[in-house]
Amino acid sequence: MLLAGGSDGRTILAAAEFFDPVAETVSPAPDLAASSDRLSATTLLDGRVLLTGGAGNSLGIYDPIGRTPIFAGYPRSIYFSGENWFVKAGSGRLGPGPNYFSDSQNNVWVDSQGRLHLRITKVGGKWYCAEVISARSFGYGTYRFYLDSPVDALDSNAVVGLFTWSDDPAFNNRELDIEFGRWGTTNNLNAQ
Repeated sequence: MLLAGGSDGRTILAAAEFFDPVAETVSPAPDLAASSDRLSATTLLDGRVLLTGGAGNSLGIYDPIGRTPIFAGYPRSIYFSGENWFVKAGSGRLGPGPNYFSDSQNNVWVDSQGRLHLRITKVGGKWYCAEVISARSFGYGTYRFYLDSPVDALDSNAVVGLFTWSDDPAFNNRELDIEFGRWGTTNNLNAQ
């Protein structure tokens, strides 16, 4: 059983622990990405638990069987196409690129028709990209991506990437990558 967040009466907590009701023992778990006393826990199809805060911020995914965090530290998550997705953000440049990424609602949102929007925005002289990462691995199968935007009209410096990827070294060489972009050159072909 996962025990997480809450309040000790004075401070809102980011602490997490695993409780074994059979052995009646408590063992430490990595802290949440942020303090929260209004947690929502959603059991995912594979048995892992997605924790979100009161504002819909993603605080981590925990595996209660393996007693490990899977993803912790993504400050925001969204629900799109029947799945939970983490929104990438960082204070410095991150891959791919490297680029600056923002989890702002100006960069990533789902509209009232259920369509995902990803934007590139300029803030304080820096361009910020948008990326979402699925909360679960989809495994082998058929993948279909439906786009409402005309990808042939993108700015020559913009790239739309639809890909499977894992940061786990055992799996990161199994990438399926579809890219629309001209890589900064207007007359380049726009798909790879």
